[in-house]
Amino acid sequence: MQKITKTKLGRIQRMACLAITGVMKSTPTAAMEILLNLTPLDLVIQVEARMALYRLHILKQPTKPKAEGGLLSIWKNVSDPLLEMQADLTTPVYYYSKVFSVIIDWDHWKNKDPVFPEDALIWFTDGTKANSGTGSDIYGLRPNRSFSFPLGKFATVFQNEIYAILQCACENIRRAYKNKWILIFSDSQAALKALSGPKVASRLVAECLDALSVLASVNKVTLAWVPGHFCQRGG
Repeated sequence: MQKITKTKLGRIQRMACLAITGVMKSTPTAAMEILLNLTPLDLVIQVEARMALYRLHILKQPTKPKAEGGLLSIWKNVSDPLLEMQADLTTPVYYYSKVFSVIIDWDHWKNKDPVFPEDALIWFTDGTKANSGTGSDIYGLRPNRSFSFPLGKFATVFQNEIYAILQCACENIRRAYKNKWILIFSDSQAALKALSGPKVASRLVAECLDALSVLASVNKVTLAWVPGHFCQRGG
């Protein structure tokens, strides 16, 4: 039945592709989909179905067996560990005032080698994603320390970058620094913009902001963007 449905959906997609492109009828469907940047319909439906199922899972409440029915009963026939993972999205919260600063300045790095203040603590953070898995790294130039945090297979690059900054803030809090200038460099503009913006809809970003606020309450904390090759050189 699934194979028949997939074939029918493919025919519908092919008709639409032929109508849009006006190419010869013998042109392969896959070629037209690539030209039009279209995803096969059966894959689109799978994605939508998984998203709907996940929403059902989030809304699912403990109920008595007799009362569990309707769409929620679908969950009984599905087993996917990905759907058991906690979502990072949360109700938006707003951080209008920050006690730390964020600097994103490309011109500062053009044709220049980094010159760091002698009285500052210098840290580099980085997030990685490869076929073998994902992770976060922090490297201290002053103090001379480095840490790596494996994060499994499913974390995004953005989450890895934010987690690296979070762990860097936590490490400095653990060291109980006071009245220090702490510079944290990241090559992720997306992460720095998320931390500098007022609206936060990510649990991880909110946790990172809370840690940075604690650190910055007794220190001067500056987050700065740095080109990736400087991070690689430092780490």
